[in-house]
Amino acid sequence: MKPALLLGKEIRFLRTLGRESLQSFGNNFDIAASTVKNWEDTGNINSMIDFVIRNTVATKLQLLHNLSSNFLFHRSLLQLAKSRPSLEEYKIPYLSGDSSFLNDSN
Repeated sequence: MKPALLLGKEIRFLRTLGRESLQSFGNNFDIAASTVKNWEDTGNINSMIDFVIRNTVATKLQLLHNLSSNFLFHRSLLQLAKSRPSLEEYKIPYLSGDSSFLNDSN
């Protein structure tokens, strides 16, 4: 079953979800802000515009998700690196230049 075309209020929701003005949303499609306003007020769009809006919004949401995931991953790595002790704190004799452990008879 083919989904119904977007309603005007759904177009407005998708635009405001992305925190875009009428003009910036229209810039995604190379159209005027007044056309976007008309879509939102009347819901008068064709299937091609519907398809383009859905795909543009889906792509932006996927990019935001990827950026968010990458940010959280890198932040976790940074926190892990900050919480790990340094080599000096491990007191590894070989790395600290202490070779007395080589003469240890135990």
